[in-house]
Amino acid sequence: MAERTIRMLSLILVLLLAWQVLPVAAQADGTEAVLEGGEKLDWVCGVPFTDPGCRVPKGSTVSAEGEVCVWRPGYYTIRYRVTEQTGAEHMLYRRVHVIPAQLPETVPVPKAVYLTFDDGPSEFTANVLDTLAAYGAKATFFIVAKSVDTEEERALLRRIVREGHSLGIHCYEHVYERIYQNEEHFFQDLLRAQEVIYAATGQYATVTRFPGGSRTAGMMVSQLPGKYDELNRLMHGMGLRYYDWSIQPELGKSAYQTVYNFSHPKEPYSGDISLQHDTREFSVKAVDEMLAWGTAQGYVFLPIDTTTPEIHFR
Repeated sequence: MAERTIRMLSLILVLLLAWQVLPVAAQADGTEAVLEGGEKLDWVCGVPFTDPGCRVPKGSTVSAEGEVCVWRPGYYTIRYRVTEQTGAEHMLYRRVHVIPAQLPETVPVPKAVYLTFDDGPSEFTANVLDTLAAYGAKATFFIVAKSVDTEEERALLRRIVREGHSLGIHCYEHVYERIYQNEEHFFQDLLRAQEVIYAATGQYATVTRFPGGSRTAGMMVSQLPGKYDELNRLMHGMGLRYYDWSIQPELGKSAYQTVYNFSHPKEPYSGDISLQHDTREFSVKAVDEMLAWGTAQGYVFLPIDTTTPEIHFR
């Protein structure tokens, strides 16, 4: 049960310990407790925090209290209470410095179109990947991580990465009223999704999209002191850029209308981001003709990464 508790804490990326007994990393050879990793620890913002542990003399126990909030850069202290066999107690302290990530400058790409697919993976995702491969096109998949619960789905995430597409965070659980309650609920959900992606692919996502878009996140954003400016700062500090969209071809709810909408832009595309869902069969069926038309027009289909200029609704 203790290990399960520690695992869940690392998933939500906030270490909240109420004098909880920690698993002992190892028994110390000597008579003094030793903090693994040292008394000062640098941690990259946005990376799941795992306590390095504390080695204690044989027969001793250790408990800890403190908080490390990995979405807000700053200094945090974890306090360790070591209880020896004799009943004697003493304290150790670890200072954790959460350091903001550094993002590259964005670079506009002429004639670029960014196809994005939300809410997967689904039974249709492999079809999207097959079609993209036929045209040598790349895309971005913003996943709902809770749906990734089988090895087949984890293998699909690995295929997305292996074939040169971007794998982004949409959310862990697609429930607006839950994830947008406040800052903590939002970042816990986002970072739990980050854990799922890392477990499947061995790398963290660097791009994300809010469920419903950034306007839908307004209830949560309104609670931040700096509103959307604060949101940008927090996301960028975590090494993440978030993306809304500029075109939504599937609004006609048929493959024919989706292709028509995409192939009749009001103005030529230039760095536009297209929203589709790989959970909708009609939209997936439209991808072949969309790519055929776009390729003939000289467009290049690219994956979103942290050099892609952001599109925000606000």
